[in-house]
Amino acid sequence: MNLWKFLKERMAGYGGKTALVCGGESLAYAELIGLAERGEHISDKCTVAVEDNPDRLQNAVGLLRALAGGRAAVPLNPEYGAAYCERIRAEIFAKRDMPPDPDIALIMFTSGSSGKPKGVMLSHENVISNISAIGKYFQIKAGDSILIARPLSHAAVLTGEFFVSLYKGLTVHLYNESFSPRRLASYMAEHKITVFCATPTLLNLLCRSIREGGKLPLKHMAVSGERLPKETAIAIAGAFPDTDIYSVYGLTEASPRVSCLPPDKFRSKPGSVGVPIDGVQMRILDNGGEKAANGAQGRLWVKSAGVMRGYLGRPELTESKIKDGWLDTGDIAYKDEDGYFHIVGRADNMIIRSGMNIYPEEVEGALLSDGRIEKALCYAEPDALTGRRVCVKVVGNATVREVAETARKTLPAFMRPSRIEVVADLERTASGKTARKRV
Repeated sequence: MNLWKFLKERMAGYGGKTALVCGGESLAYAELIGLAERGEHISDKCTVAVEDNPDRLQNAVGLLRALAGGRAAVPLNPEYGAAYCERIRAEIFAKRDMPPDPDIALIMFTSGSSGKPKGVMLSHENVISNISAIGKYFQIKAGDSILIARPLSHAAVLTGEFFVSLYKGLTVHLYNESFSPRRLASYMAEHKITVFCATPTLLNLLCRSIREGGKLPLKHMAVSGERLPKETAIAIAGAFPDTDIYSVYGLTEASPRVSCLPPDKFRSKPGSVGVPIDGVQMRILDNGGEKAANGAQGRLWVKSAGVMRGYLGRPELTESKIKDGWLDTGDIAYKDEDGYFHIVGRADNMIIRSGMNIYPEEVEGALLSDGRIEKALCYAEPDALTGRRVCVKVVGNATVREVAETARKTLPAFMRPSRIEVVADLERTASGKTARKRV
């Protein structure tokens, strides 16, 4: 089925209910459908639509209009900078002579931590299967209001928040103000927001505003986009005792959702990404390609109807990423004795120090257990004695000495940083992820 027809079938049933709110503007579901279908007259030659309107409401409408018009939508965020957006446009233009594929609904550009964009081609089937699976476990309903504070150019936001919310008839608030945890909290209270999804970093900052500003009306929350350290999960659970919290995991190449830790396990399995969602298989393989035992770390592979069609114009990369229908996530993980999955870190981020494997995400998670540290980045530099020196940059109110003390208390000796810097902020890639140094 076509993605737009799939969404429209459900959206039509909500009629005059408010669908989108942004600033002082709002659209009912019936109005949104009408605006989206104004693009149906566009020539069949326009097979791809790049959407980077700085107006968040118009950007959302534009994405739906592209889908309704039978074109593959390419969501971009102009806040990433003109150079990044132009690079994507050039990538699309360079592939203009490729035969159009009517099965492709979205081309999501992802740069990971390396900064080089890759066009992930997602079919209508890919995205529909993911929306349906998310809709089964995410217990949101038409009476809810969701606040979307992240760009729709992220697959976790576009599918896991925007499309799913339209599918279930929620009122979608598109946040268009400057970022401030305190203002975000007051917006939720003012507009009676009941659903919110965010990264662990953002929620960690929001927790502090909650302690200062009181209770929020949130009924459902999903944590995604970054590895969730156990300590951060515990802090979030403590700040939102009356909220159903889901820890979810995925990647753009899987449309994106792969697994979910339900609310009834969030507090007993802090930091876990849960179990596969409907229609998804997950397996962990060791270095020899054999199934890893429970508790043993290995590379995580997934298989589902959501696995991408491939990378735009990069068949060799696609073949290296997908084997017999199984997608290599590039993540190191393990499955505990109860069958719940835990992400350790990215395989390509691994630091080898004196023969010991260190995943930066584990170091960062340990440091973030200190409430004075808001953000942390672990990376490596060459070292003549140990091969690699572990270094960290942190943002927050802790001094270098205090960060070192936290590391001493929470990390084994071989993982403790040799170099610590307190900085104003961390560098980000064009797609918003923390930029990691490659040495």
